[in-house]
Amino acid sequence: MASIGEIVSTLQEASDDIEEAISAANAAESTTEALIAIQAAAQFPDKVAALTAVKESIDELRTYLQGGTDLVDKVINQAQAAAGG
Repeated sequence: MASIGEIVSTLQEASDDIEEAISAANAAESTTEALIAIQAAAQFPDKVAALTAVKESIDELRTYLQGGTDLVDKVINQAQAAAGG
């Protein structure tokens, strides 16, 4: 029979996976910023605009993922409350 501890453990793994995805998004944003700087220095405004749009999408993704960690934390708290602790 499954236990609350198993549920919490599984949810914590999900939270860890989301945190890894946030870290990957941060790395992608850093790379994008570096490419924006290179394209700006080379005076390629179209590339700068396109990469800026990518950076903005990465920001949206990170915000979405951070909401996921908040939701997982909420569910973990609910599971722990259901267990009486």
